[in-house]
Amino acid sequence: MRDLHDVATLINADHRLVETLFQRLEAGQGDRRTLVNQVIFNLAIHAGAEEQRIYPAMKKAFDDDGDSVDEALDEHQSMKDALVVLDRGEPGEAEFEDALRTLMAEVRHHIPEEEGNHLPRLRQAVGDERMAELGKDFLKAELHAPTRPHPHSSSNPVVAAPAALVDKLRDKRSDRDESTAIDASGLLDPQAQALVEAHASLGVKPMHLLDASQARKQPTAADAVKRMLKGQDRDNSPEPVDSVLPLTIPSPAGDIEARVYRPQGADGTALPVLVYFHGGGWVIADLDVYDASCRGLANRAGCLVVSVEYRQAPEHPFPAAHDDALVATRWVMAHAGDLGGEPRLVAVAGESAGGNLAAATCLALKQAGEALPVFQLLIYPVASGAMDTPSYQEAQDAKPLYSGLMHWFFAQSVTDPAQLSDPRISLVEASVEDLTGLPPALVITAERDPLRDEGEQLAKALLAAGVPVAATRYPGVMHEFFGAAAVMDKAAKAQEEAASALRAVYAQTVAGMGVRN
Repeated sequence: MRDLHDVATLINADHRLVETLFQRLEAGQGDRRTLVNQVIFNLAIHAGAEEQRIYPAMKKAFDDDGDSVDEALDEHQSMKDALVVLDRGEPGEAEFEDALRTLMAEVRHHIPEEEGNHLPRLRQAVGDERMAELGKDFLKAELHAPTRPHPHSSSNPVVAAPAALVDKLRDKRSDRDESTAIDASGLLDPQAQALVEAHASLGVKPMHLLDASQARKQPTAADAVKRMLKGQDRDNSPEPVDSVLPLTIPSPAGDIEARVYRPQGADGTALPVLVYFHGGGWVIADLDVYDASCRGLANRAGCLVVSVEYRQAPEHPFPAAHDDALVATRWVMAHAGDLGGEPRLVAVAGESAGGNLAAATCLALKQAGEALPVFQLLIYPVASGAMDTPSYQEAQDAKPLYSGLMHWFFAQSVTDPAQLSDPRISLVEASVEDLTGLPPALVITAERDPLRDEGEQLAKALLAAGVPVAATRYPGVMHEFFGAAAVMDKAAKAQEEAASALRAVYAQTVAGMGVRN
């Protein structure tokens, strides 16, 4: 398997994104102006980065055939000329629509030549290792490239830098920068769309162009919920619970920080326990970002929620997060009574990468022959490293999680692409034998999410192994919706569905134990 930074992979991903936007425009989907703005942005930074970093490498490698690179540059010129018209015009105008048709034709002619000829020839000339180095250079160049078309300058790095600065200032003044962070497909319901737009208004940058430290400083979905509540003149303070207490879990790799949420109305009786792992692709986010989910589940399910932090990549690559999740779950199962919980009523849960950690932890405990949690709540879990499902293709332009960002998360998280086939990541590849006997599960997926299909595949695999499973796909919503119950009815419904499943399994377990809770 090739390096996840391979420049051909990155360029091809850009091509798929633009083609998805073209198809939406051709189908009359979504907001036409915003879709075109996204085409302009993505093609501008892509062309600028190619011209500054990739085409010079091609010219050097193709010393016997520089003409083919010149032809590609000429095609870029034609594309930029069309982009200038689109940038200045408005949808519906004859010149605008003619330019859009011209652009689509030019790009669709250009892509097969680049993917089928130029990039393979470059690989043959420089090798896989150099292609990975070029990929990293390409991403850096995209981050600093002009965001609008400059037909006669952006291939020159000396001119490109000031052009990019001017573009960014113009984008900010015109709110054009928000266009890149909006889902313009028209596929989200109004509440979901409002949340995505609130997130975009906070100045979100395309995260796949950042390094991990920069990405961790980006506004989150939790920030967007607060922005919406403030805009609606509503209280944006956290949902009240009885208490939230810090917890330190000992681990051979270093102490693991956690929080214990005690639900409102707790009377001192030992409570069921939910070990919860936050999302963020094993790279970003923390306990604060997913605080709302923990509060909602604690109150609705009437349980203690132990929200667990874990080591993050790239500083601590795979399997560090998985190791921490396993250590933390073992500790909670052994010490639940010390926290005011019932040790025989411990379930696990997680969102996104956290859903992966919850499921992988159950697999690891089973393989070790140890006691299992009573339930696994898997909210749009990462369940495969293949990135090849229909939902990945459909979500090229989704927000906040899009297909290219998942590729970035994986690139940060593993040191060898072969690790993406590890059953702790590719849960859907686990054998029937490994899955048999795992705890019952609820798998919640979002329609507008690259992880939708693999989550549903995991549910089917568990069911085929005889594990009791319920799976619910929430239509018209995106990844990260679950914690937004304060502003999204479907999030509140999903939290109640999750809590209802937890309450039921806790009650059934109590009945089976013959004890009172």
